[in-house]
Amino acid sequence: MDGKSYRDSHLHKGTDYHETFSSMPHRAMLWNLERKLLRRLVLEFFPTSPPLYLDFACGTGRILAHLAPFTRGAIGVDISASMLAVARCALPDLEIIEADLTRYDQLGDRKFDLITAFRFLPNAEPTLRMDTLGILAGHLNSDGVLIFNNHKNSGSMARHIAMALGTIDTDELSGTDRWMSRQEVGELVSRVGLRITREYHFGVLPFTDRHMLRPTALLESLETVLNRVGLLAPLAQNLIYVCRRV
Repeated sequence: MDGKSYRDSHLHKGTDYHETFSSMPHRAMLWNLERKLLRRLVLEFFPTSPPLYLDFACGTGRILAHLAPFTRGAIGVDISASMLAVARCALPDLEIIEADLTRYDQLGDRKFDLITAFRFLPNAEPTLRMDTLGILAGHLNSDGVLIFNNHKNSGSMARHIAMALGTIDTDELSGTDRWMSRQEVGELVSRVGLRITREYHFGVLPFTDRHMLRPTALLESLETVLNRVGLLAPLAQNLIYVCRRV
């Protein structure tokens, strides 16, 4: 993919970005489904001993704030000072680091039981995707869990319809339409010594914030049912992966 690096895309975003997860109906619905799943997974994987937790590309601290209460220590890392300002205001007691780990790893030899990385990988250029997963795999404890998402699944029903209608959105920074396939995810994970142990999916129905089914509660109920049908995963917009060391 041509264009500038995704590293530069959120440097000047902050409160405005954070509010989209409540003001944009479709995005808010997906986030509601995600947080229910994340809470369930953390409690399942760490029922007696809370994990040491790293949220990569934590942004304004949305996921960090949600999962921190279930951990014995939580750290957020992001490159955007403006987004971290929002996170630090909301989470004054947590360690939040402004850094680009793929260029200078300020975490050193620190290891984590749980690592999350959301809304990052499909937007990133291929080299940044690989560098990121390599760094995260290196910070994962031997029995740790990495959870990340691909919210721009290239095989989704929504993307196929958008392509047919000629309405594909391009990345504002690179001028390209960045997406990621399930095959690409599998190859990336394998190359850094990890394996996918579970895959979850949200957003099977081809709705967006510009074209929503109303009321939103009805769409969320439908998605909750469709999420239980594994065969529909290839058609979903948002795929969530649970990975462990090989």
